Amino acid sequence: MPSSPRRLRALPSLPFLVAVLCALFLAACGSTGDPDAEPASVVPASAPLYFEVTVRPEGDVRADAEAAARKIFRQDQPVAELRRLIDQALAEEQRSFEEDIEPWLGKRIGFFATSLTQDEPDVAFVAAVEDTQEAIDAIAGANDNEAELEERDYNGTDYLFDAEEGSGLAEVGEFVVLASEPLLGELIDAQEDGEVLTDDERFSQAREAVGEEGLGFGYLNLQALLDLAGQDGSVPPQTLEPLRQLIGESAALSLTAQESAVALDVVSVGTEPQPGTDPAAVTEAVRALPAGSLVGLGLGDVGDQIETQLTASGLGPNVLGQVEQSTGLNIREDLLSWMGQGSAFVQGTGIGDVGGALIVETDDPQATLDALEKIQPLLEAQDATVEEVDEGGLQGLEARFEGLPVPVYLVVAEERFLVAIGDAALDSAVRPEGALGDDQGFTQAAGALGEGLQPSFYASVPGLVTLAESFGLAQDPSFQQASPYLDAFTALVGGSRRDGEVSRNRVVLGLAE
Repeated sequence: MPSSPRRLRALPSLPFLVAVLCALFLAACGSTGDPDAEPASVVPASAPLYFEVTVRPEGDVRADAEAAARKIFRQDQPVAELRRLIDQALAEEQRSFEEDIEPWLGKRIGFFATSLTQDEPDVAFVAAVEDTQEAIDAIAGANDNEAELEERDYNGTDYLFDAEEGSGLAEVGEFVVLASEPLLGELIDAQEDGEVLTDDERFSQAREAVGEEGLGFGYLNLQALLDLAGQDGSVPPQTLEPLRQLIGESAALSLTAQESAVALDVVSVGTEPQPGTDPAAVTEAVRALPAGSLVGLGLGDVGDQIETQLTASGLGPNVLGQVEQSTGLNIREDLLSWMGQGSAFVQGTGIGDVGGALIVETDDPQATLDALEKIQPLLEAQDATVEEVDEGGLQGLEARFEGLPVPVYLVVAEERFLVAIGDAALDSAVRPEGALGDDQGFTQAAGALGEGLQPSFYASVPGLVTLAESFGLAQDPSFQQASPYLDAFTALVGGSRRDGEVSRNRVVLGLAE
C-alpha cells in the first residue's frame, strides 16, 4: 500500500461511494471482488440492526422487478428511467450512474449499526464489488473537489481515515467498508473472532422465515434493541421485562415485486400469541365494514389489546388512579370491561362528504351508556356542545366542536359502540348498503396476500388520491411530482397469520393493468 496520503476526488453527496472507490484505489488496485458475496457475512453478530439491498437482481427476481417498474414508471424501459432519475439526482455533483456507480456495483449492499445511543446513529456501509479495476478507471480523473485520506492500520488491516468525517475506509475480505473507526474496529474484530451475523442462530432463523428472494432485506435483534433502549433511558426500567415477553426474539423484513404487486413481508420470531389478535376475527370485522369504504381497519379485541399495552407500559395502579381522579373514568372497569372486537373505516369522495367511524362491540350496552355519562362532562370541558341522542335505535351523545363542520356521535347501537364523524358515516355504520368484503376491489386485494394470510387492513389508493385532491393537494408541487406514479397503484392491503412461534405479516400494494 502506498506510504503517502493520496488526493482523490470526493463525492460529498455520496460518502459511501467515495469510501468504496478510494479504498479500492489505495488498498486493492486491480483485484476483482465477488459481486455475489453476502454483506452480512462480515457484519458483527452483535449488530442489532442490519439492512440489505439487492441492487443487481437476477432471474425471476429481476424480471418481476422490471415488470413492476414498467407499470410504476409508465415506461417500456424502466431501467433506463431509473438511471435517468439517478443521474438527475447526481447532476449537481457532475456525476452519472454509468461512470460513477455502475463500474463497481456488486449484487448487494448492506448497512448495519451496533449502537443507537447517539444523537446520530453510527451506521456502517458494506458493499460487494464487481470489478475494482473498473472502479479505479471510473475515478481516474481528479477535479478541484479533493479530499486527503490518511493511511492507518488496525490489527493488520489497512484502511484510509477521513479526519473531517471521522470515518475509515477498508477492504475486508470480498467487501469494501465505510464506517466510523470504532465501528470499523468491531467489524475487523468480528472476522478475527468468527462472530458474524451469518453464523448467528437468531439471524439465520429470521432470514429463513422471511425468505431470501427479495429486493430488500432487514433484520432486527429485538432483544438487543430493547437493551439499547434501556441503556439510554428511552424505555423505563419497569417496562423492560413486560416488553421482552411481548416483542419476541427477532424480526425480519423482505421487499419483493411481481408484475401485479409490490409486497413487504415482516416476520417476528419467538413471539407468543397475544390476547385479542385472532386473525380470523380481525378479518371478519374488516369484511363487515360498509361497502365503498376508502379505508378499512380491523383492530382485534380492543379491551384485551389495551390491557396488554397497559401491562407492557408498566403503568401501575397509582397512574390509573390519577387518571380516574382527574377524569372520573376507571379505565379498566368503565371502558375495557365491555370492549370487544373493533374496526374502523373512512369514506367519502371529497371535502364535503368525508367521514368515518370507530366500531367496537360491547357485551354490556348499559355499561357503555354509563361510561358515556362520565365522558359527557369531559367533552363539555373541551368547549363542545353536547346533546343526548335517543332515537332510531341509537342512544348516546352528539357533540359539536368549533371549527369542525360535522357532528361527532358517540352512541350505542344494539351491541355496538360507535364513534362516528358526520351523519353519512353514522348512517353507513348503522345501516350499510353492503359489506366491504363483497367489493371487487377489496376481494382482489385480499386475494393478493396469498399463503393463507387474512386481511386486517385495506385502503383504496385511487379513492385516497381523489380525496387528497379535494383538499387542495393537487396544487402542491410535491403531490404533482408523485401523482403520475400514484396512478399505477390500485389498493393497499395488509394481513397476517401465525405459524407456531412465528408471526407473519404482509403488506401488498397492487399495480394497475
